[in-house]
Amino acid sequence: MLKLLLLLKSEVLRLFHYKIIYFGLFVSLIWVFVLAFTSFQEAELLMPQLLALDAGLMTIVLIGSSYYFEKQEGTLQALFVSPVSPRKVLVAKILASLVPSLVSITLISLTMGLIHSYWIPLLLALAYIILATIAHISVGFILMFLSPDFMSLLVKYMGVALLFYLPAILIPLDLIPESFQWVGFLSPSYAAQYIIQSLLIDRDITMILLAMFFLVAIPGLIFPLYVYPRFKKEALRA
Repeated sequence: MLKLLLLLKSEVLRLFHYKIIYFGLFVSLIWVFVLAFTSFQEAELLMPQLLALDAGLMTIVLIGSSYYFEKQEGTLQALFVSPVSPRKVLVAKILASLVPSLVSITLISLTMGLIHSYWIPLLLALAYIILATIAHISVGFILMFLSPDFMSLLVKYMGVALLFYLPAILIPLDLIPESFQWVGFLSPSYAAQYIIQSLLIDRDITMILLAMFFLVAIPGLIFPLYVYPRFKKEALRA
């Protein structure tokens, strides 16, 4: 546990070193500005989309940039030859990647409360954001391992993002039958948006639980079946 905490500390410090945490904070402040200067009705519509964007695109951009910075500086290889297991290194990276999303949901929750007098349940919101972020982190690792550089990662994610946000377009237009709307939860971005919306508007509890199931199942399969084995190969190469 001590080694994991030390790894987590070093990963968070690395976020500051690469200015990643500042970029994430800057984006969060943009969301705060947008929500603060809109009506409550507009903020109610925007907030779930902004948080889903943070947990999705922003998370993958931030962890991707950190990963390629580490490869360039050789810090990743140094971690792999240190007396800690690749599993702990991976867990520390996942936990550190949650920090920008947690900062964002906290700032946005305060904005909704202080500006619009609507206090969302923060603990539940944090739980939803953690689920959504970890699901997107797992997808981000796949894209990182398949991309030789950061620009290649961004190009691949743009294609993936189009698929992820497709249910958010098709379902409201009734192009997907109501009995098959659960299929949209195969997209972690749509599942994230759905459960975050439930903080503001009434949603079917069965559908909320189903969305949460997919947000747990996606990384629950991706991490042990692909990410961790590939991460171990990276460690062996070091």
